[in-house]
Amino acid sequence: MVVYNYFSKISFKASIVILDFEDSFTYNIFSTLVQMGIAENNIEVIPYKNVLAFLKNCNLVKANTQEDENNERLVLIYGPGPGHPSDYQHLYGEIKRLLLNRSIFHLGICLGHQILWNIIGFEVKRSDKPLHGQVTPFCIPHWSGIFPQKFWSKQIEVQCYNSLVVDTFSFIQKFPAIKKFDLVLQCLENQRSFNCMAGRFERGVTYQFHPESIATSERFLFFKGILKFLSKKKNY
Repeated sequence: MVVYNYFSKISFKASIVILDFEDSFTYNIFSTLVQMGIAENNIEVIPYKNVLAFLKNCNLVKANTQEDENNERLVLIYGPGPGHPSDYQHLYGEIKRLLLNRSIFHLGICLGHQILWNIIGFEVKRSDKPLHGQVTPFCIPHWSGIFPQKFWSKQIEVQCYNSLVVDTFSFIQKFPAIKKFDLVLQCLENQRSFNCMAGRFERGVTYQFHPESIATSERFLFFKGILKFLSKKKNY
């Protein structure tokens, strides 16, 4: 197996924390990061029973209002899991606090994607066309800092496992001035609203699909944004 050591020329104190919502894909995320060359001792998985306590005591990085190159940086990965985001509302207060922390980057996958956008103000509804293991096309958006420019507009395939979707249509109707968010929307056949396949906000990116899945092409690409954040680089 080829190991891509993206950290070889980066000198920094890094932490990547995966919040485990009791889903078997959690360790696929862990494995993908290790295959990218990230040392295992730079990654920690928090079992669901300890997630609330971890968020409450997440004082590794102080909640600074200004970015400081000397600050330790943290990446929080909100993994996939069962249920509706509303089942996890007891975590929302702490997540909202951490979203204001300029030294933390947030990455949401499937349930994690839905939780973050639900906190921001989007509704999550049952999909008119659930996807369980299906592969669907995805066009890499022009997101500087998340995807290197050479991949922009590249058409790839991603694997989805979801019965719920982030309802962007009702949100956009309520809040037409949505310029601070970047969303990738997909309209499936006979679906009444748009499925938010991916989204970006300040210091965060989310995916409705599973970037760590073996059926997703260019798996490592979806985690490169966290490497840039941790490395403090201005450009790729």
